[in-house]
Amino acid sequence: PSNYYGDVALQNLLQKMITLGASQKSLKAKIYGGAHIFKHLSSGLKISQENIEEAINFLNDQKIEIVDQDIGGNDPREIIFCTIDFSVIVNKTESFVKK
Repeated sequence: PSNYYGDVALQNLLQKMITLGASQKSLKAKIYGGAHIFKHLSSGLKISQENIEEAINFLNDQKIEIVDQDIGGNDPREIIFCTIDFSVIVNKTESFVKK
């Protein structure tokens, strides 16, 4: 199965982290994205919402606490993640799809 799909990617990411020494009990999650950026596609909103729900359901099933999130909406995000202190900067930008 391809990591292109959220359910596979999330499971593979978790397994890789555990393989590298992470303790699942101590993991916390921050989730970002799921914007409906392709306004011209009627299926876009459904896909965005399904991706958000998939991520939240997976984390809940794995008992991984979500400590921060910025999800949904209509505008793309640029995410800057600091690996030193795990802080995140979220910059929302105007949609790049012409209206």
